[in-house]
Amino acid sequence: MLIYHPAYDAYHCVFRMLCIVSILPSIELDKARLLDFYLLFPSAISFCYF
Repeated sequence: MLIYHPAYDAYHCVFRMLCIVSILPSIELDKARLLDFYLLFPSAISFCYF
């Protein structure tokens, strides 16, 4: 059985990075990786309401 996940798809990764670079042309690699993670897993963002 083949299971697909966008985190392991090279073409999906390139598409996400191109989206990030098109919005922020000069960005550090670590920041791009963080933005890529949150673009891939938006449910990982937790909101705190005080």
